[in-house]
Amino acid sequence: MAPVEPPVILIVDDDASTRALYVATLKRADYKVISATNGQEAIDILGSTPVECMIIDSKMPILTGPEVIEQLRAEPVFSLLPIIMVTGSDEPSDMITGLNKGANDYLVKPVDPTELLARVRAQLRVSESWLDASKASLGRRMALVDTFSNIDPLAELDQVASAMVDQINAYENVKSACIYAFPRKDSALLLAGQANHPVGHDRDIPKNVTLSLYSLAERGPSLLKPGVDERWWSESNSDNVFSCPLGEKESPFGILIFTSRGAALREASGLSLLVDVAGIATTLLGPKLRRALGQAASAKEIRAAMKAPGTQIAYQPIVDLQSHQLVGFEALARFSDGVRPDHRLSDAAMAGIRDEIELELFRLAVDSCDHLPSQVWVSANLSAAVLVEHPGLGEVTRRSQRKLVVELTENEPVSDYEKVRTAIGSLAGEPLLSIDDAGAGYASLRHIFELSPAFVKLDREWVFGIDSDPIRQALVESLVIFSHRSGAKLVAEGIETSSELKTLANAGVNLGQGYLLGKPMFAPGEPPAIISSRLKNALDG
Repeated sequence: MAPVEPPVILIVDDDASTRALYVATLKRADYKVISATNGQEAIDILGSTPVECMIIDSKMPILTGPEVIEQLRAEPVFSLLPIIMVTGSDEPSDMITGLNKGANDYLVKPVDPTELLARVRAQLRVSESWLDASKASLGRRMALVDTFSNIDPLAELDQVASAMVDQINAYENVKSACIYAFPRKDSALLLAGQANHPVGHDRDIPKNVTLSLYSLAERGPSLLKPGVDERWWSESNSDNVFSCPLGEKESPFGILIFTSRGAALREASGLSLLVDVAGIATTLLGPKLRRALGQAASAKEIRAAMKAPGTQIAYQPIVDLQSHQLVGFEALARFSDGVRPDHRLSDAAMAGIRDEIELELFRLAVDSCDHLPSQVWVSANLSAAVLVEHPGLGEVTRRSQRKLVVELTENEPVSDYEKVRTAIGSLAGEPLLSIDDAGAGYASLRHIFELSPAFVKLDREWVFGIDSDPIRQALVESLVIFSHRSGAKLVAEGIETSSELKTLANAGVNLGQGYLLGKPMFAPGEPPAIISSRLKNALDG
């Protein structure tokens, strides 16, 4: 076994005697120590040398300690670096300034060597514990996705639903699970599971309960709480109750509900499990349920909708949350009959023409973007099947006059990652790869591991209300570490408020899109300077 390298500590101080004291103290404790004499030198070192902790003086020439900290916190790769600021004053205002800029801790001169060591060790423990917890959580979630990928997608609807419930019930600390489907908004049926949770009703579901179930699905992933969700809770029940819509919460086709044993499955792990499982359930159960209910559209109807006047591509701006610059656009299909793109593609899959429709929408996105600024890229959706197998894709990318980003959708498991890597690398123009819906859906975390994408999209479910939700903040901070260490940029979707925007930017998220930053546009839209100005105003406001 290779020896474990000692943590590297960076000392930044313009006073030689102070630096010598810190260096000697930390080296005696078996740390590896490097030093810098000013703030700019420290930034240069950090750009080329991995460091586990930094100790920096508050008052120095060229750049002060708070100025260095502020610059570092604006860079995602340094957003979680433990930083201890040393001040020569015990005035609260000096300490507050450093902490507000992003310092994790502070020391007041003259620094006692014993206290210095204690503070460094505490910061390293926190950093290591956070990374270990993040790795463990991601590992558990990948194992969960692996388990569900063994379910036969060709089996009958009730068999697939029952297999999913069995897998959920086998998950550590889950007590019971069930899946309800909504043939209509005012009609519900129990697809699978024992209704031995607070919802009850395994048959002949009353209309008022059906409407409540549908309303619950429209809320999105939820931990139900006593005193708030009384319909789903009894005083004798000490379990946590979780619910999540199947499909989009605006028009769910079903709902997944499970309980944990006692309070063992807490909010963070429970909601993460919900989103992962619901994404897989949506993929496996959605088309089967629509087919069972006779709701599939014909190939002729779908092709007619594609050619109808008014069917076109809208482009939503994507901006850099750190530099405030417009960097790209996402292509979004809009159909003249008002049917949502994911529903149209689901219909196309059941009609056997999904690949054809996907490629046509991608072609439309590439051929309709000449009005956009020339220096930005355009992102459009494709499934792995079309990316790997469709011979017409190369001709579409060859025509593009700008950089393209292929956003890999979550419609199906990827059976051969090597084929995907080869396919994206062989396309004309060398498009970049993006992974959709990080934190949700079909094996999105494994896609990141295997494909090393340029971008990772953060699902809207984890952006909404993040400014006031520590659970969402913890998940996003974990994904920031995960994506950055894999070499990808994290893109947050659906940003609608200034407080959401600030929270995401402070967490180290690279890029963002949403109505706050710019709505999808059909015709030539606002100049990049206006979009950048709106972002800056939202961050400053």
